[in-house]
Amino acid sequence: MLQSLDILIGFVMVIAMMSLVITAMVQAISALLGWRGVYLKEGLQGLLAEAGGLDPADAGKLAERVLHHQLVSDSTLSATKFAQGLKWLVPLEHLFNRWKLASALRKDEMTAVLEAIERESLSAARADEAGIARAATTVLPRAAVIENWFDRSMDRVSQRFGTKCRAWTVAFALIVAFGVQLDAFQLLTKLSVDPQSRAELIAMSDNLQKSAERLNASAPAAATTGSQEWQNTVAALKDVKSRADDVRSSLGKAQFDILPLSLGTLQDRFSSRRHLLGMLICGVLLSFGAPFWFNTLKHLLSLRSAVAESAETRLKDRRKPRSGV
Repeated sequence: MLQSLDILIGFVMVIAMMSLVITAMVQAISALLGWRGVYLKEGLQGLLAEAGGLDPADAGKLAERVLHHQLVSDSTLSATKFAQGLKWLVPLEHLFNRWKLASALRKDEMTAVLEAIERESLSAARADEAGIARAATTVLPRAAVIENWFDRSMDRVSQRFGTKCRAWTVAFALIVAFGVQLDAFQLLTKLSVDPQSRAELIAMSDNLQKSAERLNASAPAAATTGSQEWQNTVAALKDVKSRADDVRSSLGKAQFDILPLSLGTLQDRFSSRRHLLGMLICGVLLSFGAPFWFNTLKHLLSLRSAVAESAETRLKDRRKPRSGV
C-alpha cells in the first residue's frame, strides 16, 4: 500500500513541477501582451456602448482614454507618449498602448475619471479631443446606469480573461509534454522500479510546496498592478527560465532525464503509439494546472503520513509480547 502511494506521489510530484513551469509561462505571456488591460478595455467598451448610449467606435476610444488616464492607470507609462520616430513600428505601438492600460478599475472611479476627461478634452484644441469630450458628455448623465451594470460587466471580463489563460495553459501543457517527451507510462515504470527516485521526489515535497506558495502569493500582485509593466514582463520571463532550471536540477537529483539535451530523431520520438499516448496523457494532466496538482499532492502527502503511522502502529502491536493464558 505504502509503495503504491509513493509511486503515485512521485508521479504527481513530477507533474506538479512541470505545471509550475507552465503556470510561469502563461503569466509571462499575459504580462507581455497586457491581457488584463485589453480585456478590461473590451469590457468597458461594451459597458459604455450599451449602458452609456455610445457608438461602439466612440465607446472604444473613451474606454482607452479612461484606462490610460493617470487617475486610474497603475502603469508608469500612463504619462508617456509613444516615440514619434517609431510610429512606423505599428505592432510595437499597439504593445506600448496595451502596457499603458490600467489592469483594474473600481466602480467609484468611473464618474470622477469621466469628468476629468471631459474637462481636459474641452480645454484641448485638437479635433480628436473634441470627439472624446462629446463622448464623455454623453455618458456622464447615464453614470448611475453604468454603475448598476459595472459589477456584472467586470465579472464577465474576469471570466473571459480566465478562459483565455486556461486555453493557453492547455496549449503550453501539450507543447511541454511533447517537447520534452514526458511519457506517463515511462514515468510510472521508472518510479515503480527505482525506490531511490521515489524517495528523492518525496523528499523534495516541502520545497515544492513553498515554491507553489510563492507563486500563488505573486499572482494577486500581477493581477492588480500594472506598474513597471516592462520590468514585470522581464521578471516573468526570467521566472520561466529559473523554474525550468529548478525542475531540471531537482529531477536530475532523482535521476530523471526531464528536459533532455538531446531528444533523438523524429522517428525515435513519435514512432511508438504507446509513447504518443503516454505524452498525450501527460499533456492532458498538465493542463489541469499547478493549483490542482499542488492540492492533490497535499492530500496525498497527508494520506501517506496517515498510512505510514497506521503501518507503524500495526508493526508495534505485532512486536508486543503476548501474555500467556
